[in-house]
Amino acid sequence: MRLAAVDGFLLDVPDNEANRLAFGGPKDSSGKPGGFPQVRVVTLTETGTHSSIDARVGSYNSGERDPAVAMAASASGMLVIMDRGFPGVELWKAYTGAGAHLRLRARSCVARRPVRHLPDGTYLARMNLAGQKGAHPGGVLVRVIEYRVDGGEVIRLLTDLFDHDAYPARELAVLYHERWEVESTYRQIKTFQRGRQEVLRSTDPQLVRQEVWAHLVVHHCLTGIIMQLAGSNGIDPDRISF
Repeated sequence: MRLAAVDGFLLDVPDNEANRLAFGGPKDSSGKPGGFPQVRVVTLTETGTHSSIDARVGSYNSGERDPAVAMAASASGMLVIMDRGFPGVELWKAYTGAGAHLRLRARSCVARRPVRHLPDGTYLARMNLAGQKGAHPGGVLVRVIEYRVDGGEVIRLLTDLFDHDAYPARELAVLYHERWEVESTYRQIKTFQRGRQEVLRSTDPQLVRQEVWAHLVVHHCLTGIIMQLAGSNGIDPDRISF
């Protein structure tokens, strides 16, 4: 399976009434604007190449889960990693229904009651709809993998890959940390590609969205060049500087 990750980042946009109305932004304790309006970008990114497969451009207030759900169809046949802000029944059903597989980090309160223990120490549990107790029929069955790294906090992963022989817990745990590759992608776009441009140029919301898509397209093209160089020289693309 292709390995991909879903996550998001924010970009500052010029501070005017139209942009603030369209995108919103952070506020201080008194409810007043606490900085520039911000546009939110959520991507489905292949971890091995840093290439974005799909993306959604929304507002600061839109959150990341809804745009993530909207990209489910683009993840068919992939193993998709997400951090602990994403788990939810709607998202789970959207991705598995589209033929994707999931490996999501989860908070301790999610799917915490085992319904069956597996021989490798993992267990099956139900992830229920928000605010509902017990094995509600609207929930989904998940496999829970728990582990520590160097004595740190317990990391809990949820996956729909139930076969512990075909999909060992240790391998899934190691692969989860590939999620950080998407952070390298965002750094490439926000820091290296845009240089010292801290705020997008566009003063109109429609042009802001167009400018964001332009940055995503340029990054995708540059990633293609990196992959051609890596392939023709037989090296890992991570060894080529952006």
